[in-house]
Amino acid sequence: GLTFTPSALGQRCTTVTVRAAFSGNGDQSVQVCGTGVPVPVPQMDVAPTGINFGNRSIGAVYLPANVVVTNLPGATLALQIGAVAISGSGFSFVPDATSCQNRSLPAGASCALQIQFTPDPSAPGTSYSANLTIDSNDPTTPHRVIPLTGTAVAGAVPVLQWQGVTSPLSFAGLVAAGQASTTTLVARLV
Repeated sequence: GLTFTPSALGQRCTTVTVRAAFSGNGDQSVQVCGTGVPVPVPQMDVAPTGINFGNRSIGAVYLPANVVVTNLPGATLALQIGAVAISGSGFSFVPDATSCQNRSLPAGASCALQIQFTPDPSAPGTSYSANLTIDSNDPTTPHRVIPLTGTAVAGAVPVLQWQGVTSPLSFAGLVAAGQASTTTLVARLV
């Protein structure tokens, strides 16, 4: 039996000769070749590598931040994402972590996690920090950690009000398709 254990990429060949002390056809030789190939590996990329939500007014509505997990196009194996979790208070998934958790991403594919900063409304002035962790089969970084930070601040939350509107809007006359009818509204933030 022969074993091929390449020390480099590419084709390697050798000649195996069997010598017989008593043979009518002499020594027998055969060329044996093998090709060293890269070990199949996924290549996980996570962007961004950290999120600072900054100062957020308690009670205000903000868009969540996206974290995109990608198996880079040069990967030679599917990225197997395991557990996805947030450790620490003040942050949550919107709606949940299932968009990436327990997923298999072929080379070039990605998934996104949405993270919302959700501070305790009774604790203005509090700074929050947590870690988003992503477990995978990436041999370089099988346990990726993305730091999350933010500060809850007390502040007036702007409210949109329609100025001077106390009853339903009425448009004069019948409006047919293709004709215009206007009524002026003034909006202000208070």
